[in-house]
Amino acid sequence: MERCDWRLFGIVSFFVARHNDLRSGLLLHEDLLKNAYRNAGREYPFNILLEALEVIVAPAFKFLSYHKPLFICLLSCIDQTITTESTPERLTIEQTFSLLKLCEPILQSPHLPETVEQIIRKARLSVADSWQQECAVLRKGPISDRVINVLVQYTAKIRAIHPAQSGCHERINILRVFGPPTRRLLDYSNGDWQRDACEKRFALMKTFNEYVEEVDQTSRQMQNNARRVRDPDEHWCHHEEERVSIRTIYSLPPDRPESDWANVAQKLGIDSSYV
Repeated sequence: MERCDWRLFGIVSFFVARHNDLRSGLLLHEDLLKNAYRNAGREYPFNILLEALEVIVAPAFKFLSYHKPLFICLLSCIDQTITTESTPERLTIEQTFSLLKLCEPILQSPHLPETVEQIIRKARLSVADSWQQECAVLRKGPISDRVINVLVQYTAKIRAIHPAQSGCHERINILRVFGPPTRRLLDYSNGDWQRDACEKRFALMKTFNEYVEEVDQTSRQMQNNARRVRDPDEHWCHHEEERVSIRTIYSLPPDRPESDWANVAQKLGIDSSYV
């Protein structure tokens, strides 16, 4: 699998996805096996990969430990599918986000091997890179709202997957990964955007900054709790260390009042509350 043997990967994914059929003794049609090996059809490689991942992270599949080579192999191939140009069919940006959203809940599993954590975070970074490249390509198009929709949907999913406190580390990592390409996208001039996408741009700014504010509040609360210690006289004291402000680092800045984007917002009837 390290050499991106996509035909072999098709077979592995196929059998993982058909796990329940195999356990129940159902026979598999020969043509299905041939398609799995050949990766026939434009949508087939992605569909079988998505189905395999859905099966392997399901509660009924708990007997397969996250330590097992098959699970790690599957995650590694997902990352390779996202990053390499040698896949049978290049995945769309919507497909890469779909795979990532299925991987994210794994990071909340107890006693997770560091290898698995690294693979998923690497896949997250790969998706962000692919998203940034897609934005750059669409800039010539001009930019449509599809690149905004996938990020907004992903952010909403993350807020449900990673709890405010126990998932704070992952939430901050997501800001580190998707913050820079989001800023680059918003820096594009309004002439690079479709009209519908212009409206979605302001919605993205608001959604992203709401997410930043939520993470910032959780981070401050956790820092305060960590500083609270008792001195020998049983009095509460606090260390006067400088706080790390998530809001200052990751918030998207508002458009300048004299900028074209401020004029666009005014014409669309969008007030300054969008940030």
